[in-house]
Amino acid sequence: HNLNIPSVLKRYPDAKVIGSAVSEMKLNHIEVLTNSKLDYDYTDQEVLAAANKILKPNGAELFYVSGDIATHSVLCVAHGTALECDLLYGRHDEDHSKLPDDWTKRIFKFGLMSNSPNGFLPNYRFWFLDPHTLGAMMITPPANDGSTCKEMAKSLRKILELTFDKVIGVHAGIMEPDNFKKSIDSTWNWLDGTSLLSHQIQSTESLTSTVI
Repeated sequence: HNLNIPSVLKRYPDAKVIGSAVSEMKLNHIEVLTNSKLDYDYTDQEVLAAANKILKPNGAELFYVSGDIATHSVLCVAHGTALECDLLYGRHDEDHSKLPDDWTKRIFKFGLMSNSPNGFLPNYRFWFLDPHTLGAMMITPPANDGSTCKEMAKSLRKILELTFDKVIGVHAGIMEPDNFKKSIDSTWNWLDGTSLLSHQIQSTESLTSTVI
């Protein structure tokens, strides 16, 4: 998903570039960045705060998913709409028996997701967080004591406490906030073995089930 940055910078040469430290390494490999540096590295808390100080008066704010050592995801909330990439690959209420129309999605779903531990994530997302498999090959490898998973779970809980009107996901499309939050929980609650949802959302879901 870094592939769009060179063409955007060509069109908007004065744009400020916000990204992760790993993205900076990739972009420097093709010599895209001015002075070989991002304007803002959102994986640094102080730098992220400085970027948000400029963004918030303009209706936007960034939230880094700490612990996501694979994609270094960041959630952008702009004017009530949350934008996410690679946190979700489907929805919690998705019919897994339904065959996708697009053949590439069929390969992705049945070749990479259906045989994963929870069916919501491609299996490589589990491997990346395992220090004894692909995680050992990452630029930013996970901790051997499992604390990286707990760190990511804590970060996702903070994101699920946010308020927004809708969510647009790269893989999951346009979602209502509750659908997004339940989907994040279904996808990632294995990180520390407990629900990522707030008490309020869980209570609403329980009440709905009782009424039905």
